[in-house]
Formats: sequence, C-alpha cells, structure tokens
Amino acid sequence: MHKYILFFAIAFACVVSKSAQDIKPAAFSKGDNVCFIGDSITHGGAYVMRITLFYATRFPHDRINFYNVGISGDTVQHVNKRTESDILSLKPDVATLMIGMNNNGIYAVPNMDEKHAKRVDNNRQMYRKNIDEILDKLAAAKCRAIVFTPSIYDETVRSDKKLDRGKNGELRVFGEYVLETSKKRGLSVVDMWGYMMDVNAELQRDFPELSVAGVDRVYPRDLGAYVMMANFVRTMGEHDTVSRVEIDAKSGKVIESFNADVSDIKSGDGLSFSVLEYALPYTINKDEEIAEKIIGFVKNCNKQIVKVANLEKGEYELAIDGKPVGRYTSDELAFGVNLGSNKNTPQYAQSLGVVKIAENYKTLCNSLREINATEMWYDLENLKTDEEKIAKLDLMLKKNKMKHPYIIACGKRYKKQKPLQAETFERTRVLLGKIYDAAKPAKHIYELKRVAD
Repeated sequence: MHKYILFFAIAFACVVSKSAQDIKPAAFSKGDNVCFIGDSITHGGAYVMRITLFYATRFPHDRINFYNVGISGDTVQHVNKRTESDILSLKPDVATLMIGMNNNGIYAVPNMDEKHAKRVDNNRQMYRKNIDEILDKLAAAKCRAIVFTPSIYDETVRSDKKLDRGKNGELRVFGEYVLETSKKRGLSVVDMWGYMMDVNAELQRDFPELSVAGVDRVYPRDLGAYVMMANFVRTMGEHDTVSRVEIDAKSGKVIESFNADVSDIKSGDGLSFSVLEYALPYTINKDEEIAEKIIGFVKNCNKQIVKVANLEKGEYELAIDGKPVGRYTSDELAFGVNLGSNKNTPQYAQSLGVVKIAENYKTLCNSLREINATEMWYDLENLKTDEEKIAKLDLMLKKNKMKHPYIIACGKRYKKQKPLQAETFERTRVLLGKIYDAAKPAKHIYELKRVAD
C-alpha cells in the first residue's frame, strides 16, 4: 500500500469555531488552596501527585494550589494536635482528610475477651472523637472538608509480609464512622476503602501477588495510587472529556467544538484543520495499565474525540503536526475516534512531560514533609528554636533512642533540611507553577490523507 499525496483544493478561509474553555473543576475553584491531610500514604505523595496531575492537565488554566500535609506514621490524635499550626496556617479553602492506618493497632479478633473488647471500643471512641474535632476545626476556619474513608490493609495479597488479620476490618469500622459523621455534616465523602476493596478483589483474580495497597499490605504504589485518583475524580463528578471536535468534510464547517477552538479548515480529497484544546489527555504507566483494565478510567474519563462526517469512503491516515498518529476508516471517523490514550499524539507527549515535573514535585514535597515527620517522631514540636530541636535530636541519635532505619536516616538529614525548610517550601510552589505552565496546550495541525487500497 502507498499513500496518495493530496493537495487541499478548497480552503475555507476564516472558518473558526470559538469554543473557549467549556469545563470547570467540580471539586475545587480556581485559585483554591487545597491541603491533603494524612499519614505516610499521603506523605509519600503517590495519589496526591496523580490528583494534582489530573487537575493540571484537565484544567490547566484554573490553577489550584495543592499542598501535601501528610506525615508518615501519623495518627488521628496527632492530626488533631497539628491542625491549626501545620494545616490551617496554609489558609486552605478545601482539605481532604484520610487517616486511620496507624490507629488500627488495636483491632477486633474472634473470641476476644472482655478486656480486649474494651480496648477496641475505647480506641474506636477515641478515633471518632478526634475525627469530629478535626472536622470542627476545619469548619470553624471555613475550610471545606472532603473526607476519605481509610485506604485498605490488604489481608488477601500473596505476600511474605507479616499478616495481622483483623486490621482491615478495623479500617472498615473507621470508614463507617467517617461516612456517618460526614453525612450528618453534609460533607463530600470519597469511599477509598470500599472502592479499593472492590478493585483489589477483581485484580487478585488474575494477579494474586498484586495489590492496590502494595506488597507490604499498606502502601499504595503506582497501581493503587492511580485507583485512588480515579476514585476521587469520579466521586467528585469531574468532566469526562478533554475535548470534542466534529467537522463536516464536505462543507468544511464545524459541527461541534467542545473545550477546543477549531480553525484553518481546508478540504479536498482529504482534510486539514487546526485545533487549540483547553486540556491535555491523562497519561498512565505500565503499572497503571494493569488497573486500567479493571477501572477503565482513561477509557471513560479521558475522552479526546475527533469526528469527521462526509469523508469519501476509505481508510485515512491521521497526522498531527506532520506526525502520523493512526489509521482510521471513514466510518470510524464518522462515529468518532478517541485519541485520549493514543501514545503517538503530541498532546500525549506533552502530558508525559508534565508527569516528569510532577514526579520532581512529589519528591520535593516528600523531602519537605520529612522535616515535620522527624519533629513528630523525635518529639521536637514543642521546642521553640531550631537550635533546641537539633540539639535534642542529636542527643537522641547518640543514645540510639530510635530503632527504625528510615526514622534514623530522616533524623540524620534533619540538621541540613531544617534551615532550608522555608526555601524548600517555596521551591515546591515554583514547581507546582511549572506543572501548570507545562500543561497549557498548544495549537496543533490535523491532517487526514486517504490511504491507497
């Protein structure tokens, strides 16, 4: 087979469809300060980064100021303690709250005695009390809360990691209270526990060694973080479309341009036109592709549709900016092709570039939150000066007060990190700005050329 070289004989000058931006974020408003509150699952930043990526690529002109305020090892009691100093100091308009993984050390077991049952009940009452106090503080500060049920502790994955059967059931109980109190308060709730359990069951039918909570049973990596992002976006009711363009090849007129501007339409045996979209497609990696087969997020919520009516029957090659991206029949183009997961488009390549910046942003935020985590682990939060904090930490390190290798390593880094805390914070703001700058779409030239039989 070879291609016909086509010249576009008819130029429809000044045929432009001005669509402007047709979609807006549902969960947030432009310029909102948004804090993600949580423990290590938040601190690590995997799901936080993906939510940030979705909003930056889907709404690149509506910057939202995201802040990761997770702390590894955190509990609901400590979140309550630090709400004013560490969270409300950022003046958030919205805060998401997911906490409980480090509060499930006391959990119900079969045939437990009265003493153990009492300890379980006291722990649950403590969890409920602190959740309500945190939500009260957010409400008093006029910060809208979006509450997550806790992520899961995986008791079914094929793993050599120690299994504490009963922990996940306790997280379910915590989640039930989150749902209950949020409903009473009229708050938005994202049921992470329920959704992750459903996806995990489906995943492990074919891959018993994989888990949305990671092989350590607790910490979601790329696969699980993608599931969490998708659950958040769907629950919040965000728009499923990147852009939608429909052109009549015969008349050279735009039938529809949704979240995109169309111009420079030229028609003959083939078709060319320019498109400026107002969003980019969301891209996924190989681990996320495993989850995609189950959740279908990219398939259903990443629609970048191109429709062309009244083309001469046959097969056509679609090129964008001179680069072939796929071959489609005239019938397929008349129905509409979805380019959202097409890895050959320049839009997809641009979105991958945004991912790279976002990964650097996640790493820097993680480093920044290590400072807060270290101060919690080493009980430094009530000391007034950096010098006092460093002196106490040095003493604790010398006395081998800490046993966990990660906590020891963070303690050793603290002396260098603490004096740079303000500077590191500003660097995270700069990187977030670069994410949004990199996500702003450009105009692209689309060409359809008929392919010989």
